[in-house]
Amino acid sequence: MAVSVYATKKGPRFNVEAWVRGKIVAQRAGFLSREEAKAWEEQTKAEYIAAQQAQAATGQNPTPAAASSTTQPEGLASYQAAAQYLLDIENRVGPGTFNNKKTVLQKFLAHVGPHTPLTAVTKEAIKEFLAGAARDSKKKANSYRTQISGLFTWACREELARSNPVSRVQPYPVEKYVRRVPTAEAIESVLAQANEFEHDFITAFLHTGARHSEMRLLRWQDVDFDRGIVRLWTSKRKGGNKESRALALSPTFRAILERLHKARSAGCEYVFVNPHTGTSYGRQSRAVKYMFEQLCMKAGVQHFTAHSLRHYVATYFSNDPRRAQKILGHNNLSTTEIYLHELGVDTGAIDVFERITNGFTNRKIECTHHHDSIIQ
Repeated sequence: MAVSVYATKKGPRFNVEAWVRGKIVAQRAGFLSREEAKAWEEQTKAEYIAAQQAQAATGQNPTPAAASSTTQPEGLASYQAAAQYLLDIENRVGPGTFNNKKTVLQKFLAHVGPHTPLTAVTKEAIKEFLAGAARDSKKKANSYRTQISGLFTWACREELARSNPVSRVQPYPVEKYVRRVPTAEAIESVLAQANEFEHDFITAFLHTGARHSEMRLLRWQDVDFDRGIVRLWTSKRKGGNKESRALALSPTFRAILERLHKARSAGCEYVFVNPHTGTSYGRQSRAVKYMFEQLCMKAGVQHFTAHSLRHYVATYFSNDPRRAQKILGHNNLSTTEIYLHELGVDTGAIDVFERITNGFTNRKIECTHHHDSIIQ
């Protein structure tokens, strides 16, 4: 059907697609009535046919608005743009990231109207959508803003839009997240509560500074006992490219790997194997998803995560950013410097603070002694 209705906060609106000889030649949304939409459809089809006939007769490109709408981005509905965007990035990002983007865009399309042309989405409509999200959480609103901006950035690159209206919408001010590094005592308490698999898994993070996915997906082909190295792979790169870094095997981690390698099943590809599936642990596997939460609860310590252990390892390399960059697998040194800056504390400032007040304290003591000598 050429005319369809969709709901908006201001009431029903009508979308219409103009079809000529089995293809869509133009599309527009936002009509207040079905009659208005049908009238536009008939006029657009007539103009398109006339332009095509003129082109055939003169050999010139069609110039009427109806004909030009087939090549201009204004005719692309928001839901069509979002579908193309998700299809394009599906194999470039992880499944969790993809599902998050898809969920946010579904909510956004429901707000602005899926048939609204992408280029007709206004700054005000985006602000209104984000304001609704901010009532729950300003941090969530900023996350939504990032996902929507990704759609428009892609559309501009694909020449489906001429500008990104999200860039003119300010993010909400939020309290900056403070990275919390667990104490050695907390980690020790958690290890004391862990079973053998959990103990091995946690120790592996402490001896590599690995990301959670890097350890879950560690394969035996990436462990080289002869050279004493382990290779960790990450897809946290622009465009989803996978890259690896090689780390030296510590005696403790090597002993764990040798024991697991000896006990592995024939044909087993991964180091840490889910016994229920015979393959790697998935992101949502309960054994790894809730491991730290449950162990911290048993140990009676404040909750920390596998990523917190990455922060803990980083503190031991805080005086050598380039070395930390290699260990952590950051693509840019600037990322590592920001990372270490957030974790670091200038303990040398203690001496400076003491010198500042020491002068006052010493002078006070000297003055007191001088006063006592006068009295005597």
